[in-house]
Amino acid sequence: MANAQYLRSSVANLLDVLGNAGVLLLWNEVAIHTVDGVSTVSWRPNPPGRLFRLPGDHIDDYPQWVKAGAFSAILFDGSLLQLTWKVAGGEIVGHRLAYIPCPLRLDEELLLTDGVLDVWDLARDAPESNIVLRSAVRFDYDPEAAGDAHPASHLTLNMVDCRIPVAFPLGPEEFFRFIFKHFYLNVWVKTEYLQRLKPRFDWPDALHPDHRREAYIRWDRPQRDR
Repeated sequence: MANAQYLRSSVANLLDVLGNAGVLLLWNEVAIHTVDGVSTVSWRPNPPGRLFRLPGDHIDDYPQWVKAGAFSAILFDGSLLQLTWKVAGGEIVGHRLAYIPCPLRLDEELLLTDGVLDVWDLARDAPESNIVLRSAVRFDYDPEAAGDAHPASHLTLNMVDCRIPVAFPLGPEEFFRFIFKHFYLNVWVKTEYLQRLKPRFDWPDALHPDHRREAYIRWDRPQRDR
């Protein structure tokens, strides 16, 4: 069974450890907001609806998110993590887990002393281009919307209509392992804490039979410590 309180404490612990290790610049409190029996585990303050739906494909989405505090964490290079799970009846009923690379190349030394948006403005106004063309990476789980073109669990890259089927929902451990192993290898190889992370839930298989005929993402789930 999934537990909102456990998810909250797991994410909070991950953010605290990585923040204290200097991997994160800023991180928000992780909170639980419950309405009509559905508990949302996300950052505090609660994600504004309009900002939550921004696809992240426009350069000026980034400063809107930072100004509103609409993130779980800001990484050392200015990239964002946005982490939200929905839990009801002891089950994960949805999640939106996004890694959003900073669309500008920010001065990492300045980020240690100056405000993120101040460093952003310097990079935005620089005479030479600091734009970095990198796609956001988002794992969504939405079983209520599942269909042929909309896998219940999927990975979105590059454009909103890209939905690569994923075999399972993701918990905090799987998501952090994926992001740091694939996008921050220099952090991964020297951070034993990340390498030791293991999934904590036996997630249900979310693949529709039709999706098994196409390319999809699946992994062997390691045995949990008892």
